[in-house]
Amino acid sequence: MYPRLFTFGHITIPTYGALIACAVIVALLLALELARRTGLDPNRIWTLGLLAIGSAIVGSKLLLILDNWSILSSSPQLLLNQSTLQSGGVFLGGVALAFVVCIPYALHARLPLLRTMDAIAPALALGQGIGRIGCLAAGCCYGRPTNAHWGLVFTSRFAARTTGVPLGVPLYPTQIFESAASLLICAALLFLLSRRHRDGEVMAAWLFLYGIARYFLEFYRGDAGRGSLFADAISVTQLLAVFMVLAAGVLWSRARPLKTEQLVHAG
Repeated sequence: MYPRLFTFGHITIPTYGALIACAVIVALLLALELARRTGLDPNRIWTLGLLAIGSAIVGSKLLLILDNWSILSSSPQLLLNQSTLQSGGVFLGGVALAFVVCIPYALHARLPLLRTMDAIAPALALGQGIGRIGCLAAGCCYGRPTNAHWGLVFTSRFAARTTGVPLGVPLYPTQIFESAASLLICAALLFLLSRRHRDGEVMAAWLFLYGIARYFLEFYRGDAGRGSLFADAISVTQLLAVFMVLAAGVLWSRARPLKTEQLVHAG
């Protein structure tokens, strides 16, 4: 765990923020390259990417507030504390609002919707894979206590103050689990994109694979404010993960055959 990348006097550059910035840039570049390879207009994909980034920031914060509503409603001043302001929010909240904002733009810009989704799916997986390394460095999104020999022990008091991560206690390395899962999903999506497939199948694969992974990873999360529903049987994030799997089924049912000239060729 390395929550502070650089410190210059009273100015601190957090590792989390640096890695999130890196994740956004790398994911956007990958989306532009895949757009070019699949015959999409890179300029429109660039605009779409900027809209996605802005709406994802808002959406992730909104779901963070929803997840912690029982605490924040009784202590609204916590909305402005350092931990809340520096938090990246909840990833699936950002994804949900990004879809709501970006789909109308894609239709307005006359982008083929399903093929556009396919081009950005691997970028989403790659960005999340890099971003979770930032969570590991910051100490956020930590796991439950474990007796396993591979449990992670956090020691930074700075991280404990900003994220609430317990110190000196072995925890499930949920950040590593999710980062590895996302990077493997990204590799699988790139392979699928390079083969003959139907428009919409790549995004459907991301929704299904990440939805399944995130649903089960939630059982190992130990950070506070998981937003439990239905007598603590399921969290808000798990509910969104279920909707992702259902959305994957809808996309697969609506996927259209891909024309030969639209295939992505390796290299």
